[in-house]
Amino acid sequence: MACKGPLKARNFLWRAAKSFLLTTLDLHARRVPIDTLCLICQCNHEGTFHALVERPAASPCWTEIQMSIDICQSRDFINWLNFLFEHYPCEEVEMATILCWSIWNNRNSKLWKNRTKSPTQIVQGARTNLLEWQRAQEGGLFRREQVTEAGMVKWNKPKRGEVVCNIDAGVFKAKGVSSYGALISDDEESFVAAIWGRIRGVLESREAEALGFREALSWLKGRNVTKVTIEGDAQVVVQALRSNVIDKSYFSSLICDCRLLLTDMRSYSVCFVRRSASLVAYLLAGEASLFSK
Repeated sequence: MACKGPLKARNFLWRAAKSFLLTTLDLHARRVPIDTLCLICQCNHEGTFHALVERPAASPCWTEIQMSIDICQSRDFINWLNFLFEHYPCEEVEMATILCWSIWNNRNSKLWKNRTKSPTQIVQGARTNLLEWQRAQEGGLFRREQVTEAGMVKWNKPKRGEVVCNIDAGVFKAKGVSSYGALISDDEESFVAAIWGRIRGVLESREAEALGFREALSWLKGRNVTKVTIEGDAQVVVQALRSNVIDKSYFSSLICDCRLLLTDMRSYSVCFVRRSASLVAYLLAGEASLFSK
């Protein structure tokens, strides 16, 4: 069943299915010395199913959308999710997907900020997010350029009111480090800002490139950049960002982080370019490898 929905919610659901949410049970399984009792309700061990479906603060949300948490006999999240995808129409699956994301956000807000919403508020927020996403798809608010095999040969001036962010990364085995660099230019071809960083340890090339993308996107988010063309010479990363193929690798985890960060952009495109079109970012990454952190 080819159901859609906001990318941030679909990526979240993938993380939940892979036990990447770091519930207390997930942390304990990773040998973190922590009590597995739910930090919110203190009435059960916190696994993914408990956190998103059966917790006292979560189950009323499912009642609000008239979906029983007992749709299958299993209390395993994967089995529950499979049953949902196999027996419910796409519209309800999409709503369930973003509701899971909203419930988890409310859990974190309660845990870290001591702020919480009522089940009705959580469901209304999820419905609003889904509706806004549907309208955005109909209106074509999100631009995605096609990846070309050759890539752009030279730097292209951004459209008025937008910026270009060039990203590159490198692996320096002799120094035992990996590094990245990113540069923002505006529609007048002027320098705006730059960032570079160094990571101890030698990563695989594609992992270093993906990590560079993630750090650059996080930096853009911190600068409140919402209209941007992102250019990089790592075609494997650009293609992965457009692919639906996901596995348990560190690379896939980094790509999922990048996708989540991209959802905060109001208008963006991700383009593959040749290194000659992103030379300054390449030089920044090289310089970053020279400095210690």
